[in-house]
Amino acid sequence: MKKFVLLSIIKLTLLTMVAQENSTTPISFSIKSGVNNSSTNGNDSQGQRSGYLGTEAYGGLFLEKTVSENGSFEIGALISWTDIYTFLETPVVYKYHILKKWHVFSGVRIDFLLNPEEDLNQRGSEVINNIGFGIPIGVQYDISNTFFAETVYNFGFTKLASDNVLDILFARRNTFRVGVGYKF
Repeated sequence: MKKFVLLSIIKLTLLTMVAQENSTTPISFSIKSGVNNSSTNGNDSQGQRSGYLGTEAYGGLFLEKTVSENGSFEIGALISWTDIYTFLETPVVYKYHILKKWHVFSGVRIDFLLNPEEDLNQRGSEVINNIGFGIPIGVQYDISNTFFAETVYNFGFTKLASDNVLDILFARRNTFRVGVGYKF
């Protein structure tokens, strides 16, 4: 919990610094939701590659601050639900506006595993790290001034958990996401 609070303070500080640097442009708010396709990759107990594919829902809130004619920073917090795991994902990305309605973006993402460790242990899962790091890369298309669609792939770098029932040890989580959003 201490790490979560510290990282939240760092994110808010960065956003405030960006907001002060370019205070003539407003901060926009948005909500997003959609579907993840998670790929959990690890090894089985024999050392062979093992994994799990799952589909889950996600939803969250985001802030975006324009910093140049073609660029903006976006930070957010979203919840992603899987069969047994619940993640709080906190991406910080830089968006580059390549065409009038098209944006590409990339940055960093910090995942917090929200499930109590005791609950996962009863199911046969072992938590290795409660916090994971990844790099999201995505494309956004503005349908109108308020509605947009996006697709994102997140490369997970941190070994989060082992699942003894599925025989997946030291698993990393990658996600492919498709969703829609609404800007305020």
